[in-house]
Amino acid sequence: MAEKDSSDLRSVLRDMVMTKTSLIYLVSDEDRRVESEIRSLGSAFRPNVRVYVWSCTRGVTLEDATILASSSLMDALDWFMNLDEIAFLVLNDVQFFLSDNPPVIRKLKDLFARVENTHKTVFMVAPSLVIPPELSSEIVVMDVPLPQAEDVERILNVLVEKEKHQESLKESLTPSLRDQFVKAGAGLSSQQIIQVFRKTISGKQNVTDREIDILYEEKRQLVKKSGLLELVPPGMLFDHLGGFRTFKQWLILRKDIFSKRAREYGLSFPKGVLLMGISGCGKSLCVKAIAAFWKIPLLRLDMGRLYDGIQGSPEECLRKVIKTSE
Repeated sequence: MAEKDSSDLRSVLRDMVMTKTSLIYLVSDEDRRVESEIRSLGSAFRPNVRVYVWSCTRGVTLEDATILASSSLMDALDWFMNLDEIAFLVLNDVQFFLSDNPPVIRKLKDLFARVENTHKTVFMVAPSLVIPPELSSEIVVMDVPLPQAEDVERILNVLVEKEKHQESLKESLTPSLRDQFVKAGAGLSSQQIIQVFRKTISGKQNVTDREIDILYEEKRQLVKKSGLLELVPPGMLFDHLGGFRTFKQWLILRKDIFSKRAREYGLSFPKGVLLMGISGCGKSLCVKAIAAFWKIPLLRLDMGRLYDGIQGSPEECLRKVIKTSE
């Protein structure tokens, strides 16, 4: 299963379409963002490729106009098979219709056989991966990444432009504060980023460290909803960590590694730190010191919830945790 940066998403999808990949399964809970990317992809072709969207509540629509009123997935697939044009079809929440559903499985195989030598493409969008073994050779899976740093900063700029005091907000957003916003938005969906940023800057004339604290508190609440991860406030200053001279020097040398300047320069992120020692020697304190000094979020994973099955299979939960953390 491939995972690509959001900046590459459209070009990767374009390559798939050009190579006549008929059935593409996009793992993402951001259906609106994915639809927008697919619409932009369709507009990039000459002539433009129409993007039809199916949902179980509205049937098939084209730019919000109803094309097929039936909410049946079978009817939508039949309609698309017989459509006499190169087009894209987006299927939302498809995971509910692929499990133990022989007619839909057979219909997708028939559709694949009908359109495999054309550029007609079906994009299946779902937050979880559910592919019957019978379709494993026909479907190509892509894990849609969460918004990257450039995407987060773009969202921030758009929201600031819509504010009444946009000029004073722009002046108060120093490079350091912008980096804090970008770090706070990391690991969230685009809609969550918009929600958090709006609550932080709406009606404000300027941004200070107090708004950054509000920002991280809002993010903590959102992350907590996942049921697996918890955003932990460091609760300490870097100077509170005694000893560890070599470790501190390593941190100081890399203190700006997550800044925009470092990203533009192309510096690679540290791979990680392995901390070993007896209970009470300061391992957890070191972790909090890293988060405090580098001003980055600190996440705690509850392994018990990962394996209790309430949030889904352990494999699916771990995939989501890694995606959010990265």
